[in-house]
Amino acid sequence: MQITAECMSFGVVPLVYASYSAVYDIIRDDENGKIVNPENGLFVTELMAKALDNLMNDEKKKNNMAKSAIETAIKDFSIDAIYRQWINLFNNLNI
Repeated sequence: MQITAECMSFGVVPLVYASYSAVYDIIRDDENGKIVNPENGLFVTELMAKALDNLMNDEKKKNNMAKSAIETAIKDFSIDAIYRQWINLFNNLNI
């Protein structure tokens, strides 16, 4: 998960298989990245290749997704954002 968020902070558009549930907490499909779902329970390399080809050949979409990836990384995964989440958690503990 951390690698995906770090790459997004540099404007790299994540293109991932839906192989772990946390991917949906990080990536909004077709907005700040692309999630390739399994077909008949299998991850098909041709689907990944097609998704990559589509992204590489659509400069406008790629640029918009890169911008959104940066915004998501800053808003949700920056040190300040994580710090605020921890502070909120500690403040809400009933100890």
